[in-house]
Amino acid sequence: MLFQTCCIVAEFILITGHSLRRAQDILDKYLARTSQMADNAIAKFENVLETDSAKQKR
Repeated sequence: MLFQTCCIVAEFILITGHSLRRAQDILDKYLARTSQMADNAIAKFENVLETDSAKQKR
């Protein structure tokens, strides 16, 4: 459910108290990969590309 709220792994481990390795094991086993998650990731990536700092690095 945390990933449905757009939490990143670093936030996930801070909230749950799991180690990075354990969190990854949990995600590998239980996280349903959906087209909505893919769409959200693409939108985030596109937003980053539009920032001023990203434009300066091109």
